[in-house]
Amino acid sequence: MANVKDLETLQKTANLKGAGFYRDAVYLCQSLVTDDPDLFEAHGIKMEALQYAEDGMVEEICEYLNFWANLNSTYTAEPPIYSSPQNKLRVGYKALDFHANPVTFSTLPTLHFHNQERFHISGYADLSRPDGATEKFQQRCNSHRPFSSVFPADAARMIREDKIDILVVLTAHTARRLPSVARHRPALVQISLHNNFAVGIPEVDYSIGDPISTPRAGPEPFLERVIQILRWTIHAFPHDMPDITVLPALANGCITFASFNSPMEITASVISLWNRMLQQVRNSRLLLKFYDVYTNTALTECIATGFAGQGVATDPVQFRDNAENRGLNFAQYNRTEVALDPLFRAMGQLPLSKFCSWACR
Repeated sequence: MANVKDLETLQKTANLKGAGFYRDAVYLCQSLVTDDPDLFEAHGIKMEALQYAEDGMVEEICEYLNFWANLNSTYTAEPPIYSSPQNKLRVGYKALDFHANPVTFSTLPTLHFHNQERFHISGYADLSRPDGATEKFQQRCNSHRPFSSVFPADAARMIREDKIDILVVLTAHTARRLPSVARHRPALVQISLHNNFAVGIPEVDYSIGDPISTPRAGPEPFLERVIQILRWTIHAFPHDMPDITVLPALANGCITFASFNSPMEITASVISLWNRMLQQVRNSRLLLKFYDVYTNTALTECIATGFAGQGVATDPVQFRDNAENRGLNFAQYNRTEVALDPLFRAMGQLPLSKFCSWACR
């Protein structure tokens, strides 16, 4: 178990990653996992920081994947229990949680379209802090188990007891312990879904992708077989989406661009691109918001300095620091003309909530 000092360092790495200091987060995480290889949270933070770091190389990520895969190479997986052919095929979805987040909302339509006469659906996640999305996820499952504070070996045993034929692992690298559960081979077939990269362990058989997120000529060395479909994300239309109002430019007299993404996605390259955008679109401004993160003055000063260093005055860049619920957050898009997604991720569903807000304008 991690000591207090390690937990404090882990929180510092998460803060560094969230503020965009990816390389610093990588270095700190490496020191943590060197001392304690079982600190799964540090592995997840480091993997995500490597994927965002502008100086990150594919070779570096692959090397770290191999390092992670070899940490517990002595696992002895018991043979999975097969369902008899006349029974329903049993499919399990394993995630860190089923909270209101892009992965949950993209998975809900998949559960909805499962043929209930042919499939039995089970959910496995931390259910200790449920929200509205958690309830919807549970309603679409035939059974579910809470996996709060459950060790990987115990989680694998429970999945095996449920006689799961196909285990779908959601966002393996940014969720604690999920790859380690798959390492125990609790199901006959194991699939990676909504992941950002190759999982890097031989026990994952397939990865679902598309020609954009997983191109055939891409540099990623997948151990799993990549199944490409035309479009693998289906995002449910948000029920709390407000009505589209009139163009705010009619009242403001300027064009407002906005990004409500995490500031960890606002890299130097993104600032450079947005700088050119503001310079070329006359009388325009940029609105940045992500819950209450921008109450951190050091963060706002860092981003503002990045724009100022490229010739953009600080006035066109505005920050909002209030933390509303999802419906009120969507309503903020009515103050903008164009919503920006700063960085395309393999989970191609992220821009859709923005698209819903302004496409009808």
